[in-house]
Amino acid sequence: MAVWAHAFLRLLLLAPVLLTIHYAVSGIYPLAIMFALTLVVYGYLMYFGDRPIERRLFGRPGPPKPPEE
Repeated sequence: MAVWAHAFLRLLLLAPVLLTIHYAVSGIYPLAIMFALTLVVYGYLMYFGDRPIERRLFGRPGPPKPPEE
C-alpha cells in the first residue's frame, strides 16, 4: 500500500511540472505562470509549514520541530 501511495504522491508532484512545461512550450503563458507559482507556494508551505512569520524570518531554517511534551 505504501508503494502505491508513494507513486501517487510522485504523480501529484510531477503533473503540475509537466503541465507548466507543456503550457510554456505551447505559448499559453498565463497558465504556465499559474502552475509555476502554485509549485513555488506548495514548496514554501512544505518547507516552512504554518510557522509564524517572525520564526520564518529570524528562526533557524528548516521545518519546525515537533512540540516537546
